[in-house]
Amino acid sequence: KRPADTAPPGAASGKKAKTSEWKLAGSLRKVQVSEWNGKPFVNVREYYVKNDQELPGRKGMNLPLSQFQELCRLVPAIEEALETKDSDEEKRRWMLSSRRRVAVREYGGAWLVDIREGYEKNGE
Repeated sequence: KRPADTAPPGAASGKKAKTSEWKLAGSLRKVQVSEWNGKPFVNVREYYVKNDQELPGRKGMNLPLSQFQELCRLVPAIEEALETKDSDEEKRRWMLSSRRRVAVREYGGAWLVDIREGYEKNGE
């Protein structure tokens, strides 16, 4: 049985309260600051439009405050990597946690900042 203070994945109920939201210019991406069980989180998520309503998509990540602070600390290095476009991939990749990483990479001729969560084979 699920503990009383946790909501099922994707549920809007529970002890979560949205506090702030920003839409990133020119896209359907939003950044939200919220609280869950008294702990702050920063949610970066892509949205889609259905029946003239913006709805949260599956692509996105909810960062605990410590990982968001690490991402903020990395901003100067990320900006430098975007400027120099260094061919050494190791100089364009940083870890936020044991499974989450930030990378500067080229895709379709454009340089972008990629934040991903990785898993081992078999979901480990």
